[in-house]
Amino acid sequence: MGFIESIRSCFSKFFTFTGRAARPEFWWFVLFAFVTNTVLTLLDELVFNLPGQTLLLGSPLSGIFSLVVFFPLLAVAWRRLHDTGRPGWLALVPVGLNILGMVGVFSGILAFATLEKAGAESDTLLSLATFLGVNGILLVLAAQFVMTVLLIWWCSRPGEPGGNAWGAPPLR
Repeated sequence: MGFIESIRSCFSKFFTFTGRAARPEFWWFVLFAFVTNTVLTLLDELVFNLPGQTLLLGSPLSGIFSLVVFFPLLAVAWRRLHDTGRPGWLALVPVGLNILGMVGVFSGILAFATLEKAGAESDTLLSLATFLGVNGILLVLAAQFVMTVLLIWWCSRPGEPGGNAWGAPPLR
């Protein structure tokens, strides 16, 4: 499967989480998403980040593109994991860790504000919040790194040669 064929296949299977995906289908689509997002980010910087600009517009082009390719990337990773004999939900672990990290940060902020209003000493709260916040973020980042490396490793492995629980092997 070539570059263009992979892009067509992944967009045509936008929400298809069943079956299997060969290595070329997955890696060509990942390359497409990475290169396109990089180009759009540079274009965003040129167009929307003008000198002297006070309103931060962010990166609308790369942001929209990221939203468009999120489900096709998740679906092809899901199918790729199926091809290697692993459950596809493992592709959701990094997303779950991001959500867990955000929930942790916001609950820490809420707990800090609540305790501060209750009259707790600010220096004690600040040292406790710093300790828990930094260690919590480092723990989530370490788990995120390990899981990302594992997913890259699993997706780079050859698929199972015969049929498995998720179907017949894809055309290579």
